Amino acid sequence: MSAAPNVPVLQARELSVQRGQATVVRGVSLAAHAGQWLAIVGPNGAGKSSLLQALAGLWPVASGEVLLHGQSGARVSARRHAREHARQRARQLAWMGQTPPGDEALSVDDTVALGRLPHQGWWGWPAHSAADREAIEQALQDTDLLALRHRALQALSGGERQRAHLARALATQAPVLLLDEPSAHLDAPHQRLLAQVLRTQAQRGRAVVSVLHELPLALAADRIAVMQSGVLLACGDAGEPAVHRAIETVFAQAVRIAQVDGRWTALPCY
Repeated sequence: MSAAPNVPVLQARELSVQRGQATVVRGVSLAAHAGQWLAIVGPNGAGKSSLLQALAGLWPVASGEVLLHGQSGARVSARRHAREHARQRARQLAWMGQTPPGDEALSVDDTVALGRLPHQGWWGWPAHSAADREAIEQALQDTDLLALRHRALQALSGGERQRAHLARALATQAPVLLLDEPSAHLDAPHQRLLAQVLRTQAQRGRAVVSVLHELPLALAADRIAVMQSGVLLACGDAGEPAVHRAIETVFAQAVRIAQVDGRWTALPCY
């Protein structure tokens, strides 16, 4: 991908989101850039997942707007057939939710191949093109799933299933990758693998946005957005003192941000 790191690929402008009568995201302005990994952190109920769903177009916006490649989704929808618009958007934005949909009887290989559907015609399944197979192979390799490719999802552990759904999102090869708690169920080695995968995706020119609970993992990102009670308190480089202070504040001083072996991490304070 040729986009420069300073190009905003996905933007929220004064974005507010409601669930029922409650406003769960309040006036958030945020930009995701090509070639960078942005981690969104905050305590439970901070509005992280609601923000990410609004960015993905999966939850309606109460006010403000979301821009994909500088264009409002509402303006695009007015010009195109809804189904075609949805497919075009799916090519541009890959999503992995907390509870990814999928048939548990499918093999890992077939699950990952679902990520190629936006690139095919309406009757294009299964994926047979060289580009499809290359994308699937790369996603399986990146997530350490080559040895499990023929296993059914229902035969996998929770962490292995999580990696399969991550691979599905990677196989889309969209310019924007949105991940809601992708580290759930992952053991320490595979959390490290996840950090490597997301960093690699950013290095390949993608804009990566992930909601994370694991603060040491989030501190491996290029930039961090810190939320509390639906409000964006800080957003900046992962090494910025203001970002560190915001993290410590929203987690009630239960963690301290420190460097260990030259890398930032979060240490619990008991």
